[in-house]
Amino acid sequence: MGRKKVYFEELLQLNPFVENLTLESVSFCKKESYVSVKSNLNAIVSFYTVDKNGFCKVFNDEHQYERIKLLKHSTRSFLMYIIYHLPSSKDYIRLQFSKVTCDVGIKCPITFKKCIQELIDNEFIKLSECEDVYWVNPLFFFKGSRIEKYKEKVTHNRNAYTANTKES
Repeated sequence: MGRKKVYFEELLQLNPFVENLTLESVSFCKKESYVSVKSNLNAIVSFYTVDKNGFCKVFNDEHQYERIKLLKHSTRSFLMYIIYHLPSSKDYIRLQFSKVTCDVGIKCPITFKKCIQELIDNEFIKLSECEDVYWVNPLFFFKGSRIEKYKEKVTHNRNAYTANTKES
């Protein structure tokens, strides 16, 4: 079968990367709360299945993409390093020249500092009070649950929930 010069979603049914794909998962349960049923307390238990491999969420925002497009190539590589090495549920990362340079391919401390400054200027990271430690902007990326980390910042869009349930 030859390649088609037009775009038809019907032709895109089987992703070739998925053919030999095996995803390892981990399941766990979490006791969330208790309810009273006829004077007995019963636990509400939720079961979760998650991907065994770690992941960092990159949040889709058109302004974020525009900022990334404008970064220099070395700074984009540096940003990928941060995304892959961000500790789970942390909103900060330690960026030491000696550790980052091997992975990113930056050999000069001046280039390292320029990349850091470009990420700061574009609000991907900010200086912290600790040497070599930077805050990451969770609006752009976060490893873990932003909702769990920033519970006091969560707002609920009840209209979105209502719209989704009406379609079902």
